[in-house]
Amino acid sequence: MAFLLKLKWLNGPLAGRELSLPAGDTRLGGADPDLALPLEHGQATVLTVTAAGLTLSPPLPVWVSGRPWDGSQPLPPGVVIDLAGLAFVLGAPDATLPALPVPPRRAARRTGPRQRVLWLAAGIMVTLAGLLGFWPQPATVGPAPLQAVDSPDPAPDGLQIEYDAQGVATLRGACASSDSVERLRRRLRERGLPLRDESACADRLLDSVRHVLTLNGYLDAEVSHGDSLDTVVIHGAIVADDGWRRTVRQLEAIKALRDWRVENDRASRFDQLLDLLAQQSMLEGLSITLSGRTLWVSGQLAPAREVALLAALSAFNRREPARLQARFQNIPPGRPDICMLPAAIVSLGGKAGSLYVELANGVRLRQGATLPSGYTIYILSPSAMALLKGQRLMSLPLKL
Repeated sequence: MAFLLKLKWLNGPLAGRELSLPAGDTRLGGADPDLALPLEHGQATVLTVTAAGLTLSPPLPVWVSGRPWDGSQPLPPGVVIDLAGLAFVLGAPDATLPALPVPPRRAARRTGPRQRVLWLAAGIMVTLAGLLGFWPQPATVGPAPLQAVDSPDPAPDGLQIEYDAQGVATLRGACASSDSVERLRRRLRERGLPLRDESACADRLLDSVRHVLTLNGYLDAEVSHGDSLDTVVIHGAIVADDGWRRTVRQLEAIKALRDWRVENDRASRFDQLLDLLAQQSMLEGLSITLSGRTLWVSGQLAPAREVALLAALSAFNRREPARLQARFQNIPPGRPDICMLPAAIVSLGGKAGSLYVELANGVRLRQGATLPSGYTIYILSPSAMALLKGQRLMSLPLKL
């Protein structure tokens, strides 16, 4: 894929990370974004990359180097862009992008004759005050807890505001929900105080981790809160290969993420269900597959068997409430993949406890045999054979 531009995030949960942009559209904010990053007032826009540069649709409030910018125009490279509270610097795909400080927002300049007269008068007053020694020294304002902000709402725990000499507020710390930060932002805006947001909220952190996992192909992985606001638990069938090592490096770049834990509960939950149904002799003619957060048990059963199976699945789901729940669908098993067996089954032989199937190539297979495809013969009965591989059990009817 050819990239036309690159940006570096300067604040928020992805601060310090870079994103390469190909030609086309990237949804930012909203209900179904490509980039799950929060914008002020819950706004959303589409970043469109063309040979002419990066444009917004619809235009949102934008500040470039601290000054208002016409959001309908392409965004300039090499300077700090503040897009509805999300700051970044833009450049060529092979450029080294600097980590620039985010300047405070300033009002647009007004250069009419009256304004020039006012500025001249103000300059004269400042000069006279300096000569006479009457100009007061600015007070140094240090960190102020959120409780110092007048508000009828309780202050979010774990956050504090720091004011610089110009009175610009910077929000730092960790919080549970970004909604509380947005409420604070509105209150400060009503008081005319600009806010630079460098906080880390748990819900934004989850979105950042999900985004990294999705970009690296872990589409079925899920993320939940860890033991603290800056930790997460990643659920999925993840192995320590090159792809995961690349993902780890990107996770380490998320400043708000202190630690994470990987749990492959998909495998353990599947094995628990398989063992339960095997112990109750219910696996005959059933297939089990894992899709999303559901363990699907499929098979065409008589009414009495269906009732017994539903009771077993209900008990399984209640016994250990978990993300993955078992459900039954009374439909025949799917057709086997051609690659599952090395050849077609031509006959069934042996006696009870020592059955075998004979393939068209002359090979005889018994229960427990491992096939070239990686499947294992988990069950072999006069009416069906079940093949197991990973988190998939496929039942094949034997109509010989």
